[in-house]
Amino acid sequence: MHPQHHNLRCRLPAIRIRCIIERPHEKQSILDEAAMNLDTLFVDMDALQLILVWRCRLSSQALPPTSRVLLVEEPLGRSLPLESYRATFAEADAAQKPEPPPADSDWVIDPIPEPAADSGV
Repeated sequence: MHPQHHNLRCRLPAIRIRCIIERPHEKQSILDEAAMNLDTLFVDMDALQLILVWRCRLSSQALPPTSRVLLVEEPLGRSLPLESYRATFAEADAAQKPEPPPADSDWVIDPIPEPAADSGV
């Protein structure tokens, strides 16, 4: 129990967690959804926090190695169509394009010179 609050009430948030899976396919990837279950509720009385854990089961053997998973939170009763998440995967692709390596003139720190052969080090 909490020393200042003898009776506590809480309400579950009106949200839904979704697990969107992108599987590679010939021309366009396939989007699928794995069912998420709210299976753990933990109350930290000292911190006055409610911790919720959603779980789903995915088989790594059933998914191609290049599959990707996206976890999203949506308001209850207002789920977006799966296809609307295709743009989210595309944005992630654009954000992860590697930057070109810096030109030699871009280096701020000069390399440490090798010690001379006769310095005894």
